[in-house]
Amino acid sequence: MLAYTCRGCGTRLGVRDEHVDKKCRCPHCGRVSVVRRPPERLPLDRDATVPQPQADTLPQAAEPVPAPVMPTLPGYEILEELGRGGMGV
Repeated sequence: MLAYTCRGCGTRLGVRDEHVDKKCRCPHCGRVSVVRRPPERLPLDRDATVPQPQADTLPQAAEPVPAPVMPTLPGYEILEELGRGGMGV
């Protein structure tokens, strides 16, 4: 028996093996769909090691972006920028 989730209503259904790869109707919502067998999963090898990248293949660090220069307004001191973006700014 294969566990299957209806794409119409989300109900979990059990489908017998002889109905796999055939059109089946959901008894709850009536949606007709083809039930496919999921691909087999490969066993996880817990003892396998992940190869470490070589130093020459690592990406280089990007140049730091300089901080934007704060505009000046006569008679005011700008302490910090509260936000950026929105409304086309």
